[in-house]
Amino acid sequence: MGNFVNWTASKWQLTEMSAVERPRAELCRIWGEDPMDILLKKPMPLSEALLTCRKLKGELAVADSPERAADLGGKFVARLGKEFMDGTLINRFPCHGKVTLELVLLGSGFWAGYSDEKTEGTFVNVLTGESLLSRFDPFAAGEPNGYRYENCLTIWPNKAMGLIEGGFRGKQSELTQEFRITHIIYVIVCIASGWYDYMCGLGQMAFCHVKRVPHFNLRGLKLGSPYNFDAKYSLEVSDATKGDFFFDGYVDSILKNIDNGSNWVLRLLSNNSVELRTTVTGLPIGTHEFTYENGIQSTDLNINACNYDNEYNCANGPCVPMSKRY
Repeated sequence: MGNFVNWTASKWQLTEMSAVERPRAELCRIWGEDPMDILLKKPMPLSEALLTCRKLKGELAVADSPERAADLGGKFVARLGKEFMDGTLINRFPCHGKVTLELVLLGSGFWAGYSDEKTEGTFVNVLTGESLLSRFDPFAAGEPNGYRYENCLTIWPNKAMGLIEGGFRGKQSELTQEFRITHIIYVIVCIASGWYDYMCGLGQMAFCHVKRVPHFNLRGLKLGSPYNFDAKYSLEVSDATKGDFFFDGYVDSILKNIDNGSNWVLRLLSNNSVELRTTVTGLPIGTHEFTYENGIQSTDLNINACNYDNEYNCANGPCVPMSKRY
C-alpha cells in the first residue's frame, strides 16, 4: 500500500520558509504541568470530597502544618472573598476594615483533612493517619466541642475580631435569636473563623492537590455519530481568582458550566447549534445523561482522566488499575 518514509533517517529540505521564535506557551498546552490546589466550590461531605479528588487524579489537600493551613486559607479567601467596602457597614461592624461578604453567602469553610471518627478526641490525617496534635494545635477557642456528633475538621480562614456594636464580644452562639436573625451576615464574617469540628456528612468546600492537572477522555459517542465531539480534553481555568474550570477539547469542542450552577453544555466550537446538555452538581466527571438540543433524545457519556494503557474507568468517575479489575 504505497511507499513508507523513514522519518528518522530521511533528509528534508524546507524552501521558501522563514523562522520565527515563539514562547513554548504559545505553541503547547503547558498549563497543569506543575502541582496545584483545585478548589471544589460545591459544598460536599468529606467522603464525596475524597472521591472527587480521586476523579481528578489527585488527593484531598490536607492542612498538615501551620504553613499549609495558611496557604490554603489564603487561596480560599482570594478565590471566593469579595470585599464589601460600604463605609457605613464597616464603621458599624469593624472586621479588619473589610467585610468579606461572599464567604458568608456561600455558608462554607473547607475541609482540613482530619477526622476523629475512629477514636473520639484523636484527630488524624485522613490520608496518612498521623495525629494532628503531634504537629500543631490549630483549634479556635472552645473547639472541638461536637463530641461524637462532629468528627471532621473544617477551616474558616477569616480573622476573629468580635462584634463591637452594643459592647458585644463573644461567640455567635451567645447572641439572642432576634439579634442573630437581624445581623447574621456580619456576625458570621467577623466571628466564625479558625478550625472547628463539624459533621462529616454535611457540606463544606475542599481543595484537591494534584501533581499535575490531568487530561480527560470522553467516551460513549456512537461511531458515525453526527455529533463529532472531541475525544480528549484538558481542564482549563476560566477565572483563576475564583477557581472556575471548563473542559477544553483538543480540536473543536468545549464542555463548560453555563449558569454558575449545575447545568453543563458540551458544544462544537465550529457550530454552536450542535450541543449536548447535562445537569451535574459539581464537576461532570463519570457517567452522566446528556440531552440533545431537541430536548427529547439523550445519551450516556463518560468523562474520565484514566490512562487506558493500564487503567479502567468506573461509572462514577475514578480510575482503577487494570490489575485490580474484577
